[in-house]
Amino acid sequence: MADIFISYSQKDRDRVRLIAEALEGRGMDVFWDPEIPPGETWDSIIARELKSARCVIVAWSESSAESDWVKEEAEFGKRMKALVPVQLDASGPPLGFSRLQTADLSTWNGDPNDAEWLKVLGRVRHHGVDTAVAEPAPTGDTREAQDLRKALYESPQQAAPSMQQSSTASSFNQSNAQQSAQPAAGPSGNSKPASEGFDFANVMFVPTGRIGQKSFWIGFAILFGIAFVGGLATATVPAVAFVIEMVLLYPSICLYGKRLHDFGMSAWIYGGFRIAMIVVGAVIGGMMGASGAYVEDIVIVTGVLSFLATIAITLWIGLMKSQPTANKHGPPPGGSVPQADVFA
Repeated sequence: MADIFISYSQKDRDRVRLIAEALEGRGMDVFWDPEIPPGETWDSIIARELKSARCVIVAWSESSAESDWVKEEAEFGKRMKALVPVQLDASGPPLGFSRLQTADLSTWNGDPNDAEWLKVLGRVRHHGVDTAVAEPAPTGDTREAQDLRKALYESPQQAAPSMQQSSTASSFNQSNAQQSAQPAAGPSGNSKPASEGFDFANVMFVPTGRIGQKSFWIGFAILFGIAFVGGLATATVPAVAFVIEMVLLYPSICLYGKRLHDFGMSAWIYGGFRIAMIVVGAVIGGMMGASGAYVEDIVIVTGVLSFLATIAITLWIGLMKSQPTANKHGPPPGGSVPQADVFA
């Protein structure tokens, strides 16, 4: 098992090779370019290496920031308080991950004395790499993992003992760029994966991935509350009500779309529903207007129809069961989704 797990996008392979070879040149054991032995799966190998690694280096780029697999791997590293983020270009970390201070290797050419590279080495050493021998991973018969998340969290008590015993720092030491980073105050102790929770930024503003029923209903309650209060406050100002609806459009697409992803369907189903409601409302409104109906009556009728249709699709999407295994949208939800960083 390797001490260092590098999480990255295959499109950044050449850039990551420079990082891996520099670490290996210092005698460090790095997992970054795996080969799958016969009888094993990608999920089982990744899970085993993540659990045994002392630290997880995530290489952020425009490509890796869009990878669900990269985000999933780095999420585990973050939970174990062993994440070392670096960036390979100017795009920066994706939404939800920017609070972690990241070393800038976008212009690094392999110089061993580069200030940003020394930050990375400092954080790697901080997690005990090249100063101690990593504990071996629990032995046992290899079995095929159903998906990455299940493999990572089905036995949390066995996860990365070396990670759990490492200290962690909240940021890189900016004032000591030419030296090893100083240990942060307070050890992480027996850190365990966080219990299931609601990640507002991920659920409401990230369109990729999957969410379960709990997160969906919490997100729906938030959107409904904002719409209800906004509707009461702007009942006599249609223009403001329209603005509120437009502001809530993107979060609702993320919320409903990722719930559709969770049972293997396309988010375009919800997009088509929204478009259909606009068309139907316009047709009904036009017909009522042509027959001489008052504007107030048109607004009430189209509003009631829209409300009933929204309730119907919400109940359908919210009550559908999650697919128990990974699908094309990523691994199934099974815990909180904190900020992450990662590999593809």
